[in-house]
Amino acid sequence: MDFNLKATLYNDTKKNPRNPANALVRFEWLEIIVRIAYDKYYRTQITETMEDSMQLMFDNDLNVEIKKYDSGKFRDIYVCKEVDDIITSYMPVL
Repeated sequence: MDFNLKATLYNDTKKNPRNPANALVRFEWLEIIVRIAYDKYYRTQITETMEDSMQLMFDNDLNVEIKKYDSGKFRDIYVCKEVDDIITSYMPVL
């Protein structure tokens, strides 16, 4: 895991304030998931293709965690006409 994290965070370009040195940003999160799937399933020859490795990673590991969070609660509260009306009324300020 440490090697995967270091490889993902490695960047030889100038510092970017939107990409902190010791934090994963959106595209790096996906990269580390692919690296872990590669190590866990492809390198150990559990699967024959990277596509199968990624599928197993999502089925066996990620979906178990993702299902713990109900995105419907967020949508029920914040994606509604009342919130849209408020955002629309403050659009010039935003």
